[in-house]
Amino acid sequence: MRSTENGQATALESVRAVVDRLRARHDEIAQAIYDRIREAVPDSVGARDPTYQAGVLAAVNAVLSYSLDAIEHGPGWSRPIPPEAAAQARRAARAGVCMSVVLRRYVAGHRALGELINEETERLGLSSDGAALQHVHGTQEALLDHLMAATAHEYDQELKRIGCSRHRLEIVRKLLSSDPVDHAELAELDYELNASWHLGLIATGASAEDAVRGLNAGLPHKLLQVSCDDETVWAWLGGSQKLTVTDIERLLATNGLAGVPLAAGEPARGIEGWRQTHRSARVAHLVTRCRPHGGITRYLDVALEATALQDEALGAALIEGYLSPLDDEHGGGLARRRTLRAIFDAEHNISSAASALKVDRRTVHRWLGEIERRLGYRLHEHQAEIEIALRVEHLRGDRQANGTPPTRSG
Repeated sequence: MRSTENGQATALESVRAVVDRLRARHDEIAQAIYDRIREAVPDSVGARDPTYQAGVLAAVNAVLSYSLDAIEHGPGWSRPIPPEAAAQARRAARAGVCMSVVLRRYVAGHRALGELINEETERLGLSSDGAALQHVHGTQEALLDHLMAATAHEYDQELKRIGCSRHRLEIVRKLLSSDPVDHAELAELDYELNASWHLGLIATGASAEDAVRGLNAGLPHKLLQVSCDDETVWAWLGGSQKLTVTDIERLLATNGLAGVPLAAGEPARGIEGWRQTHRSARVAHLVTRCRPHGGITRYLDVALEATALQDEALGAALIEGYLSPLDDEHGGGLARRRTLRAIFDAEHNISSAASALKVDRRTVHRWLGEIERRLGYRLHEHQAEIEIALRVEHLRGDRQANGTPPTRSG
């Protein structure tokens, strides 16, 4: 008996030596496995998506660490698969990557890791250590079965969720269009459309669903959410109490999701209010798409510039009428725009504006006089229009930089 125990202890020491060598080469091995699976099992669908490819590499890194832990502990070791692997299985389902491709890549990665393990056992002079090799290869085989089964489950569950989500989206679109919806479809939404108050939201980005679910967890209101695509979620919060944007900001900050781009409509009552708050959120979403940073965009704060973004002719007319007089051949237009923004931000406090611009008060007075001469009127006479023109011009510039196509009216 003692001889057997000593043999097992020696085998485990040998296995740990191999694992330590592999861990020291983690980044190199992960890259080699990533390259191998892409070469051995090409994927024309996922190859076109940088986010998908980044997910593959993240999953490879996580599964490699997971595999080394399993090999070190032996065939009886059991843990849930890494979240990166589960997320990549769901991402593959959403992207339309065949499950056979996903599973064949696991097999290719398994083989690549096996070859690298064999190389290390030879370097350590353990290629004749039958107990150690049996431990390693037995664990690897059990691990592959576990990873493939769990991955297939995540993939299947995501397909079911997508199917359900698409059906819910169809129901929501019918309701928004005031088309007939039967009782079974309404029951599927599990949301009280005649609730006293509704607040419409549109979340975007990789953390959109997490942000919306976080709101549901922190509020007594009922949540209705539907995914329009991988990174856009329509949501409504309904209840007897009227929600404010401050409530939403507080919860996002608590959940560490304050940077998620979120467009918020205005609270409204009843089924028509449910439609109206979504329409206002969609208008705010036009501005959200143009901003490089995250955070909440409230409809009332951006309604005018959003209207100008929707109507290209109106936006161009505002810029031409209120900002083009500031331009000249020396590039003075940019400096004059900065001066206007500083004055507006400081609510016409010249000292504050001068501090923001890092000049003295007399310089700001001089610049302001020149701006008013160019415009042909006093600044306060058309301040609202000038501010809107400045914001529209800025947003249109961001939209072009982000590659967002123009949105035309009609």
